[in-house]
Amino acid sequence: MNNLIPPEIKTISESFLANPEISNSVSLILSPEIQEKLIIFRVISFFVSLFLIIAIVYFLRNTSFFDDHVGDTFKNFTAKSFNFKKNTEKWEEIIKKLKLNSESGYKLAIIEADDFLYSILEKMGYKEENTIDQLKQCEFTKTMSFDSIKDAYRIRNDIVSDPDYRLDLKMAEEVLEIYEKILQELEIF
Repeated sequence: MNNLIPPEIKTISESFLANPEISNSVSLILSPEIQEKLIIFRVISFFVSLFLIIAIVYFLRNTSFFDDHVGDTFKNFTAKSFNFKKNTEKWEEIIKKLKLNSESGYKLAIIEADDFLYSILEKMGYKEENTIDQLKQCEFTKTMSFDSIKDAYRIRNDIVSDPDYRLDLKMAEEVLEIYEKILQELEIF
């Protein structure tokens, strides 16, 4: 073991410990009596460190610091990491409601499409009150105007708030096409 220590270090450490004051200080610190007293300090230090790590994680998650410094990189990564197959199957279930050839099926498809988009955006970290606010926060739209997105969301709100709202197949297909484009831009499927 002594052969593993370079000669320069060995010489320095031997001369360092040859000093009686330093040697006594090192012996005192390494003595069992002092080590027993230091155990309390070690335990306290451990819990303080644990608390500080938890506090750092908490504040990174609950403040805008992470978003300001990392930006959309993390959010785009999480969008790509979603289960494509599961998302595609969910979207196909929504589209099947159009084949029911009933106004209630069309309405249900639009409501479910909005709920699906809301849940995806929420998983990506957008915790806004509704889908339109999430999309404003997201600022992702590349191929479509925000007005068309707002129109689709307005129709969704009309369906929810007015049970007598009239919706035909063509209108339902147009609204679902907007939701589908949004999900494609987010690379959900």
